[in-house]
Parts: sequence; structure tokens; C-alpha cells
Amino acid sequence: MCIGMKPHCEFVPAYCLSPRGFVKVSKCLQVSQSSSSVDNSVDNGESLLAGGNVFAIGNCADLVPGLDPLPKNSFPAEEMAAHVVRNIRRLEKGKEARQFYWPWLSSVSATSLGPKDGVLVMNNRLPGSGFVALRGRLVVWVKEFIRWSKVDECKMGMLGMLTWR
Repeated sequence: MCIGMKPHCEFVPAYCLSPRGFVKVSKCLQVSQSSSSVDNSVDNGESLLAGGNVFAIGNCADLVPGLDPLPKNSFPAEEMAAHVVRNIRRLEKGKEARQFYWPWLSSVSATSLGPKDGVLVMNNRLPGSGFVALRGRLVVWVKEFIRWSKVDECKMGMLGMLTWR
């Protein structure tokens, strides 16, 4: 039985954590804190930590205001990382940070069940939702293509860039 994950945020001040133990973030993925005495206030009477210069992405980030819960896997984490880089560059130029959005219409999770078997689940944005789209060896090939094309993208390879950009 899967029961979810526990974030490792022991180093984060308690006033920046949600009741579930994840780092609270603004719509721009900036870390927010429960304090009305600091400038840079955001929604719900919270303020931005360090003037909005600290960001949280991936598994440690709590729910992004205005978005459905994101899956705790590499796809949203990668998109969050790219978004934060763009926001840091904007802040360096004196511009405002932009809100994060999740561009995918559905979430996809491909899970290996050994070297020759796997399962691909789609539309699993909420716990208990989704459906099995693929099973078996084809999932292994899909995962291998994803892995290879992502590595190729990082190397600025043509196939990786065409696949993911």
C-alpha cells in the first residue's frame, strides 16, 4: 500500500511550512511565511521569505495557490526549476516574478515493474484518480525513450530539443 511521501524539510523554519510539512509557496514559487509583519505580502496574510528571493520547487513545495495538486515526480519539478530560473533572471532585471502554471493537460506516471514490465497511468492529478493507459514491455520502452531524450535535451541534442521544447 502506498501512503505518500514525507518531505525532508527539517532545515526550513517552521513558519515556512504547511501543516502537512511541505514548504509554503506563492503563485510564483517563492517561499512564503506566516507573518504579517514583513513587507511583500501575498495571499492569505502571508509574506515572502527574504523579500521573495528564496524559491521552493519539486517534492518539498506545498500546493501552488490556484493550481490543482501537482504530482510529486520529476515532470513538474523540472518545469518548476525552469520557471524559477526565468523568475530569478526577471528579478535581477528589476521585473516582477511571473506566476507558475502547469502546462500539461494531464499527468503521466510511468512505473517500472521490473526490467521487462511496467505500467503507465494518465490523468492522475488527484490521489485515487487516473487510468492505466499502457502495460507491459511497451512502458519500459517509453520510459527508456523519455530518459534518453531528456539526456539528449540536456546535451542540446536535436531529437531531445524537438521532443521536449
